[in-house]
Amino acid sequence: MRRVLIPGTETSTSVLGFGTSALVGGRTTREALRLLETAFDSGIRHFDVARVYGTGDAESMLGRFAAGRRSELTIASKFGIDPMTGTAMANLAKRLVRIGTRRSPALLRFLRRHSGKAVQRGTFTPEKARSSLETSLRELGTAYLDIYLLHECTAQDWQQADLLQTLADLVSEERICCYGTATSLSETAAIFERPYPYPRVAQFESDLLSPDESADVQGKALAVTHGCFRRTLSAVRQFLARDQLAATEWTRALDVDVTSAEEISGLLLCEALRSNPDGIVLFSSANPRNIERNARLASEPPYESAQLAEFARRVRDALRR
Repeated sequence: MRRVLIPGTETSTSVLGFGTSALVGGRTTREALRLLETAFDSGIRHFDVARVYGTGDAESMLGRFAAGRRSELTIASKFGIDPMTGTAMANLAKRLVRIGTRRSPALLRFLRRHSGKAVQRGTFTPEKARSSLETSLRELGTAYLDIYLLHECTAQDWQQADLLQTLADLVSEERICCYGTATSLSETAAIFERPYPYPRVAQFESDLLSPDESADVQGKALAVTHGCFRRTLSAVRQFLARDQLAATEWTRALDVDVTSAEEISGLLLCEALRSNPDGIVLFSSANPRNIERNARLASEPPYESAQLAEFARRVRDALRR
């Protein structure tokens, strides 16, 4: 699999990264570790986590997996959103939620939609940067992070001189290798519009329906994109199911069976990789087979660049009307 350099280091990692936001909820420890092992065995070397993921437990799960492999992979974590406080009642609530979500997919979907109400957001101070990092390092069982990101920050949050100095100090102390932002595309664009030091890494959601600002980040930072399936996969499939004439025309023009959900998801992932050639594309999956397939697509894309460009044009023309 093609690799990219982590800014300011001699460390390279895979262009395809595995996101752990849904690693813990609704599955057992054995199942979660199997997903991580499948990603690693498939050639994926970048793993993205945050303090808040998995009701605060995703970092410890990733740490269990990374033990003995740390030098072979890169880890990005985040601060600024804190999980539920670890009281006895909170821990009991988390255990009950996990049992319930394993038995009820509907409950799992509901909790993911409303999980933002149980966290504390917007804490971007030098003290929080240090304390959250120490917690992350302890949970992950590592001495350093490859990438440390401000989670859902604003352009104003990024401009704090004392915070940036603290992050630079953490690099000097070899606690982190580099730092940056993980926020919305609009806030990311606002950060890069201002005459202020740019993040070395900019992580944001991007798909074929996103505004064109994502291209402005490339060349200024390591762009880490995610969400290439979230809106677009179902929207494209629904459009083609409604319009059989369009489905026939797309299949002929692209030389791909666009009635296949697997082909559409493959086109979306390969286009995300093509449009971010010097960055990382993140995805999440609870299906080992899909993890293996996505890794194969990243290693040996079955589509020509012209096919992907034409697919992207057709999606935008059809869904941006």
